[in-house]
Formats: sequence, C-alpha cells, structure tokens
Amino acid sequence: MMNQPLLSYDDVAITSQPLINPHLDDITPEVEAFCRKYHIWLPQFADYHTMTAYLYPRTSREQLAVLNIFMNLLWFIDDKFDDIRMSDHADNQGHSASAIFKVATDVLIEGKFPSDKNIPWLAVCSALRDKVIALNGEAWLETIAQTLNHHLQSITSTIDTVIVNGKPNLERYLAIRQRDSGMLVAIDCIELAYNVTLSDDVRHHPIIQIARDCVGHVGGLMNDLMSYHKDERDNNSFNLIAILRQLHDLNAEEGIHEAVKIINRYIGDFETCERYMPQWDDDDKNRMTQLYMEGLRDQIEASFHWQVATNRYRSPDAYYHRLQA
Repeated sequence: MMNQPLLSYDDVAITSQPLINPHLDDITPEVEAFCRKYHIWLPQFADYHTMTAYLYPRTSREQLAVLNIFMNLLWFIDDKFDDIRMSDHADNQGHSASAIFKVATDVLIEGKFPSDKNIPWLAVCSALRDKVIALNGEAWLETIAQTLNHHLQSITSTIDTVIVNGKPNLERYLAIRQRDSGMLVAIDCIELAYNVTLSDDVRHHPIIQIARDCVGHVGGLMNDLMSYHKDERDNNSFNLIAILRQLHDLNAEEGIHEAVKIINRYIGDFETCERYMPQWDDDDKNRMTQLYMEGLRDQIEASFHWQVATNRYRSPDAYYHRLQA
C-alpha cells in the first residue's frame, strides 16, 4: 500500500524529557491507605497510580494527593469493567452499570445519596467529595460534573457502537474514544490542580476549545498505540489501529503508521493553538489562560512519557522496543 518509510512509535511528535511531580513518593502511602480503606485498591496499583505525577507535574502536594485518589477511583472502575466492555452489565444486586455510574456521580458532585444504600462506591465518593471541598474545590465539582458523567457512561460502549453499515466508522470511534479514555476528565482536573477557574469567555473561546479537543484525542489515541499489542492478543478490536487495519486492509505496521499520523496531526493542531493563544484586557484572565494551556501541554507530554515508563503496557510481544520486557 505504501511507498514511503513507515512511521512508528519513535516518530510520535514528542521531543521533551519526562516531567514528574516531585511529591509522588511522599503522597503514595496516604493514597494507597485511602484506596485500601475504601476498597478501590487493585494489585496493579503501582502500575497506574503514578500517572497523575506526569499529568500534573507542577501541582502542590495536597492537590496531587486528591487528584491521585480521584484518578485511582476512575482506574478502578475502568479496570473492573473494561475486560468485558458491557452494554449494560449488572452487579450482583441487579444494578446496571449506567445506574451505578449515575449514582456515584451524584454523590461525588452533589453529595446526594440514593435511598438504595447497596449501590457500590457511595462511601468513597463521599469521602473524596470532602477532600475536594477541603481544597476549596466545590466550584470545580460543577466544572467536572458533565465531563465525568459522559466518561463513565461512555465506558459501557462496545465495538457495535462504532459500526455503520457493517463497517467501523472512524469519526464515531474518535468521538467515543475521546470520552471513554478519561482524558477530558483529566483535562478538567487542570483547574483543580492549579487553582484555575476559567471564565465562560475563556472556556468557550474557539482556540481554547480546539486545544482541549486535541489533547483529549491525543491521550486516548496514544493509549491505543501503546496498548495495541495487548488488545490484539485479547482480540479486542476497540482500538484505533485495529479499526484502521479493518477499514483499509492494513498490516500491523501500516496500521501503526496511520495511527501515528493521526496523533501527530492532533499534536500539530494543538501547537497552532499555542501560537495563537488568545489575549485579554485582563491580567488575571491571561494568567489563567497561560496556566491552563501549560497544563494541556503537560498532558500531551504525559500521554507519551508515562505510558512508556509504567509497567502496565510492557510485554515481550510489544511492537515498541521501549515497551518490550
């Protein structure tokens, strides 16, 4: 199919060195104790809890600890359900996944408890809410509400949701993957991490919206790139490379090439937003816009560096030499 050199992992447009929050080791015992107390600890804790230190390398110790707990809850949910990618999986009490996720979100965001006390994660969401409010983060809970709900509902999506006329639809997949990856949630956490409250005119400025959209795509698709060998082994076709291969009759290396092209296009579009970042006649707005854009840049870098560093994606059959172990 191709008469040009194939792009591979080393061609992803990331040239920086990893930036890691220095408070990670200090908060780890506290976070692990919380996760064990509220039963959201998993044996692979060490392989995923480090992610927040890459996503928010400049936040304070206190903010990092709360963000780490929040992300641990999302990792726990993702790992608990992702192995079956259910359409409406029910727990042993008969609660559907969608209902569980809705109730958990209501408890975390609004402190609103259901009459049915047997639904999972009520206690952990309540305790996490208290920690967020202690950081003066009540306004942030309103910011995160819709994004969090969209993320939790989207992880119930199956490959069938991206099939149109018997074939996977790339645009539909990209839209679902952006939500299901959790990257938009991680992006909205920038405001809590750096005490940024974006005004509506900043939040809805077209350049800021495009920048956020690009980073949301980069994070999810970078994960597809790094986890492809595992998805292939598990016959999981909910992956960008698998979809590209099916659409265009590609081999694995050609599919990786096309995936890298897509990721690099999003990175390039983000860099254009950086060059044309809006300016305001208000120093505070400019400061917050700058902090937010720097936070977005950190997440692009983190989406590569953390996934290479964690053991979560290591395997002898990995397509990337840095993941082979």
